Amino acid sequence: MAGERASSTSEKKCLDEAKKRLTHFIRLANDLRFAG
Repeated sequence: MAGERASSTSEKKCLDEAKKRLTHFIRLANDLRFAG
């Protein structure tokens, strides 16, 4: 695979972003559950 290092770097960045969104979503869901 050409440019493997570059793709893995952007992949990790994408993964970090996804984790951030997931954590934010879970926190939001927990807030809604506790509020409701």
